Amino acid sequence: MHEEKLQLQKQLEKELLALKVHSEEEKQMTSNTEQKVVEMQRTIDTLAGQNQELILNHEVTVNQFTSKIKELEKEQDYIKELGEALKKSAEKMGQSSDQNEKVQSDNDQQARGRGFQRQPNTNQRKQQHWQNNAASRHQQDHAEKQRLHQEIQSLKSLTTRLQQENKQLKDSLQIQEQQTTTALDKKELDKKTEECMGWERKHNILTCTLQDLRKDQAGAVVKRTVDQACLSEQSVLELNV
Repeated sequence: MHEEKLQLQKQLEKELLALKVHSEEEKQMTSNTEQKVVEMQRTIDTLAGQNQELILNHEVTVNQFTSKIKELEKEQDYIKELGEALKKSAEKMGQSSDQNEKVQSDNDQQARGRGFQRQPNTNQRKQQHWQNNAASRHQQDHAEKQRLHQEIQSLKSLTTRLQQENKQLKDSLQIQEQQTTTALDKKELDKKTEECMGWERKHNILTCTLQDLRKDQAGAVVKRTVDQACLSEQSVLELNV
C-alpha cells in the first residue's frame, strides 16, 4: 500500500512538473506575442509619424512652389505690359520722326521759294541748318529705336527664361507629388495594420488558452488531492480492519 502511495505521489509530481513546464512555455509564447504586438504598434506609430511628416513637408513645398509660380506669372504679366508700352512708344516716335522730316522738308521748300531772289545767302544758311538739325534728330530717333529694340529683345529673353523656370517648377512639383504619393502608399500601411491586428488576435487566443489551462491545472490538482486523500483514508481503514 505504501508503494502504491509513493508511485501515485511520483506520478502526481511528474504530471505537475509537466503542467508547470507547459505553463512556462505558454507564458513564454504569450510574452513573445506581446512583444511582437508592441513592436508592430511601434512600427505603425513610426510609419504614421513619417507619413505625417511627409504630408507636412509636401504641403510646405506645394505652398512654396505655388507662391513662386504666382510671382513668376506676375513678372510675366508686367514684362508683357512693359513690352507693349515700349513697342507703342517706338511706333509713336517713328511716326513723329517721319512727320518732323516732312514738315522740315516743306519748310525748306517754302523758304527757298520766298527768299531765293532777295536773300540767297541767308536762305542757304538756314537750309543747311535745318538739314543738319533734321539729320541729327534722325540719328537720335534711330538710336532710340535701336535702344528700345534691344530692351524689347532683352525682355523677350527674360520672359522665355521665366517661362522655362515656371515649367521646371511645375515639373518639380509634379515629381514631388508622385514621390509623396508613393511614400504614403495606403496599401502598405493597411498591410502593416492587418498584421498587427493578426498578432493581437493570436495574443488574445493564447491568453484565453492559457487561462483555460490554468483552470484545468488547478482542477486536476484538486481532483488528485481529493483522490489521494480518499485512497489514504481507505488504506487506513483497511489497516485497522
